[in-house]
This record gives sequence, C-alpha cells and structure tokens, in this order.
Amino acid sequence: MSTRPVPTNLDSWPGVTDLVVSYKHILHVLWSSPSSLVNVIGVGGPGIIERLTGATRLDEPVILEALRELDRRRLVVLDEDTREVAIRRWCAFHKFKGRWASAAAQAFGMVASAKIKGVLVKDEGVKGVFPEKSMQSSANSNCNNNSMYLYKQKHGGSPPPGAAAPARKFNKSKAGMYCWNEEDRLAALDLEGKYGMDEVRGAVEGLEQEGVEPFPSRVAKALLNLQSSNAGPALPPSWWASEEGTLRAGQVLGLSPRPGELMEQYRKRIREEEERCKRDDRAAA
Repeated sequence: MSTRPVPTNLDSWPGVTDLVVSYKHILHVLWSSPSSLVNVIGVGGPGIIERLTGATRLDEPVILEALRELDRRRLVVLDEDTREVAIRRWCAFHKFKGRWASAAAQAFGMVASAKIKGVLVKDEGVKGVFPEKSMQSSANSNCNNNSMYLYKQKHGGSPPPGAAAPARKFNKSKAGMYCWNEEDRLAALDLEGKYGMDEVRGAVEGLEQEGVEPFPSRVAKALLNLQSSNAGPALPPSWWASEEGTLRAGQVLGLSPRPGELMEQYRKRIREEEERCKRDDRAAA
C-alpha cells in the first residue's frame, strides 16, 4: 500500500521536538498514511484509531492519550465523540486545484465532526475549498439563538428591538462540568475520556453538593484525590521495561510526560508517585 511523503522538517516543528518517541512515531504514521486511512484534506474518519493501534502496535488507551497530547500541542485535532482525527498544517503542504479542489470540498462535506470542521475553516482553510461563509453564518445563528433563549429564561418574552441579549455565561460538558471557554471544553473532554462518564459525573455531583462550581480544574483535582484514596494503583507488570509499559503506568497514575523529559526521569516520577500512593493507603488504613 502506497504512503504519502512526510514534511522533511517535521521533527523540528514547535511542539514536536520534545515529544516522546512513541508520540512522534504516531504523528509520522498519520502524515504518511495512505488515502484509505486519511483523506485528501488530512482527516481520518471513524476507524482511524483502531488502524493506528495496528500500525504502531500500541493499545488503544495509549493511542488516545497520545492523540490528546498531539491535540493539546495543536498538531492534530481529535474528536473522541466521532472518533475522527485531522492533521493540522496538512493543507499547507498539499495543493487543491482542478479536480483536487472538488475532491477536497467533497471530503470536507463527509466530515462528521463540527469541531474538526470549525478548525479546518478557521485555521486550515484553503480559499474556495472549505465553505467558510456558510460555517460562520451557522455559528452566528447558533449564538443568537442561545442569547434569545437566555433572555427569555431571565425576563420572559422576547427582548425589545435593538436590545442586546445577555451573553452566555458558560456551557456544560456531557458530564456536567462548567466550561467558560474552549480550553475548559477541551479539558472536560480529556477528563471524560480518561476517567469515564460515570466517575466524572460522581465527582461533579460531589462538588455541587459542597456548593462548589464544577469547573474542569476542580473536577480533575477531585478525581485525583479520589484516585489516591483508593487501594494502591495496579500498574502493568514490568512497566519499566518498555516505553509502552511506562506510558501505560503513567496513564494509570495520571502522569503525562513533561516536555523534554527523558524516559528515565519520567520513570522516576512514576515510582515516586506510586510510593506516595502506597504511603497514603497505609496512613488511611
């Protein structure tokens, strides 16, 4: 199966230079993926995560954690709801003229993720290929509808002509976390994917019962406290013997590799966190 060329300076891009080796490998696999896996505009549809597990021989939780980190570094766009992945800067390295412009527009129309479409239009758009005006019109319409709904809730009836409706304060994630902005929304998605909906909802309800607004940062802290209060974490056997095992162990403990961190330093942090959890468990007993 043929593959596509990878940008020669990819490893020197901001956000790539200090990635752990396995995450870099996943990024290279995405860039070189054949058209059967990633379409003409650099979007991998449902099934790409499963295909990445086969191509890299890494388990799905490790692949997902890697894609979340690549998303945080603005190297890809991950939508866990639709299970699609878009490669950022793809459109800067590919030309869309003639029949390719038509193919790109058709591929754009087949993307299910509104999140990915929004990024493609805003940051990756190619003039005459992605329907930017229609996307903006839809977004403005949604904003106006939200403002009208809030005004009716607070005052009853519709706002008088020319009156400015109140701005929306925050959105709620699927698990009930309060999100002020896009950063909060992405953090909420990350927590829901990492811990699962039921556990996150439990943390949200616990905070609300205490009269605390459940923003993602507070929910993350509550989940970590809950995790450390449970019986000692079950790390993979001989996790320190391979990079894959180390990444799994870090995921269990809620530790991600730091930028520029050597694998031995990362393993040392994991051991220290494991010992801390054991000490806390003994003290609680």
